[in-house]
Amino acid sequence: MRRDTPKSFDILFQMRLLFYSLIVPAAVGISYILGTLLPNQLSEPGSPLMQSLAIIGTLLLVITFYGVLSKRFGKPGRIGTVIHIISANIGTILVIVHSGGTIFATPGSLIILLFIIMLLGGVLRIVMPLNFSKTFGTKLRGFTSLEDNTRKELRKIISSKKDLLAQFEPNAQEGLFSLRLQHWIQAPLLAYRYRKLEKLEENIIGYRNSVKPIQAYCRRLHQIFSWLLLIGITVHIITVTFFANYVADGRPIYWWHIEDWG
Repeated sequence: MRRDTPKSFDILFQMRLLFYSLIVPAAVGISYILGTLLPNQLSEPGSPLMQSLAIIGTLLLVITFYGVLSKRFGKPGRIGTVIHIISANIGTILVIVHSGGTIFATPGSLIILLFIIMLLGGVLRIVMPLNFSKTFGTKLRGFTSLEDNTRKELRKIISSKKDLLAQFEPNAQEGLFSLRLQHWIQAPLLAYRYRKLEKLEENIIGYRNSVKPIQAYCRRLHQIFSWLLLIGITVHIITVTFFANYVADGRPIYWWHIEDWG
């Protein structure tokens, strides 16, 4: 290992920490500047300018899912990760600017959810690499002998996984294979059965028990909250576009919309 690796890793850690810590202040600062410089008609969340920023920001947040799905389509993971980070950060800033500081209103709950996702994303990109580097050499269970019954059970599971692979991905190697979206589309039942075997194998070898809970579940929480945010944004777009009267609740409808139901 190169001697400058720890120093390089430390510099990368500091750069990531600085980058993530500037996102929210940048968004708040931009919101304040626009709110000060622009007339009230343009600084409102539903104004043409702010609504345009919301559309662009939402599209960028949707693009972040490319980083998650790219591996499932067999695309290079590094490119997907870069796209995920850049689009998420720019989209977050634009959406926060669009909100105009209305965090405690009903749509503002989406901003709070976005903050949680950002926090989890920062933990995954900054804290987790340090934790995994520290715990990699401590996962002794993966290098110790297993009981005879456990070894037999694992051999049976691996054999079943190989049989399933022969049916929907005959050229794949069981030890290197991972399910992708195309497998769930082409052979959903076989993919489901394969995933069940993977979970059994993970439970036997203590896949999650060998690390701290934050390492085991942080990524899963990040994904769950991201899907909740996508659902919430979809509901918000539908209501302001088609149920403008309901959203306005007696106030003038000043934003672009299709219908004023409600």
